[in-house]
Amino acid sequence: MKTIKRHMSALSGLFSWVKERPEDYGYRGANHFQGHRYGRSEVKRWMWETEDLQALFNTPIWTGCDLSRRAKPGTALVYDAYYWLPLLATYHGLRQEEIAQLRASDIQEEDGIWFINIHSENGNHVKTEAGERRVPIHSYIISLGFLDYVSIFRRKSDNHLWPTLKRGGPDKKFSHYYTQRFTEYCRQTGIYDESRPFHALRASFRIFLEDTQAKSVHISKVVGHSLTTELGEGGRYTKKFNMSTLKQVVDKFDPKVNLPHLVRFDPAKHRIQP
Repeated sequence: MKTIKRHMSALSGLFSWVKERPEDYGYRGANHFQGHRYGRSEVKRWMWETEDLQALFNTPIWTGCDLSRRAKPGTALVYDAYYWLPLLATYHGLRQEEIAQLRASDIQEEDGIWFINIHSENGNHVKTEAGERRVPIHSYIISLGFLDYVSIFRRKSDNHLWPTLKRGGPDKKFSHYYTQRFTEYCRQTGIYDESRPFHALRASFRIFLEDTQAKSVHISKVVGHSLTTELGEGGRYTKKFNMSTLKQVVDKFDPKVNLPHLVRFDPAKHRIQP
């Protein structure tokens, strides 16, 4: 649905441009692509609604699991890729590989604002030019001790944040095997729905934000969409937004889930591997 909306917006811009030049193109009709509104019913099939997110984060990885089988209830909490990746995708709209390839050195700070630096260096995969960006970290994720988790890996020679993730598939991506395991985990815990793959967490982030007062151009910058849809050709030259502005946008995201059982990570008490 995100792609459809971007195409509709682009077509609307094209038709507006053509209508302004009737002598050149001979078109004097209506712009049928302008002003279309998308109800929740139209996008529901490709997103995690509040109740879906609640169900996900009420499963054993976040409430307590058996170390031998993460989908089985138990007493262990393991703060690894399987714990953090869905949270980071939910609260930032990041692509799966963007999270899976993160290193501690990609978690940076500017003027008191912590952010995730998405880049194509060191063999990283970035889908588009617009995908290279800096995404402020949501205050809720910071409250869960994510920065404390990151600090453990700053001291390591290989500061990849997820030691259990290995590259795989034809593109040698860190997310290759994780994708399969996330789907299997959802099946095992009874929350699987083919319309809600991991990538739909990213879609949900944008849809929830579009229900706030956040500007579409700022949302696009955060999620790594091209700005030409909102700004036309001028969007190609808009490289940087104020970090404090983007931080406010990210913190507007609120899926209305109730997660009092999520315990702040403590390096002295909690494990990072099964």
